[in-house]
Amino acid sequence: MWECSVVAGPWKCIPFFLFMVFVGNFVMLNLFLALVLSSFGGLYDNDGDGEEGGEGRDKVFFYIKKMLNVSLLCLIANLLYRSFV
Repeated sequence: MWECSVVAGPWKCIPFFLFMVFVGNFVMLNLFLALVLSSFGGLYDNDGDGEEGGEGRDKVFFYIKKMLNVSLLCLIANLLYRSFV
């Protein structure tokens, strides 16, 4: 950004820099969401009879519960560590 402002002036460079930051964040968000959706996409079994598979839903809830338990344990461990230090 510094080189851009030296060459083109700050009033031309600042909107370009903000636009590139916005587009870059948007692209990274889309890539992250695509990765998450593709990883959970195969958990639902669809046989074409209109009923979603219950096993896939149970797996999703199991992983979410497991993630929340680990997060809670890390939070508790961090709070205990800070209270003793």
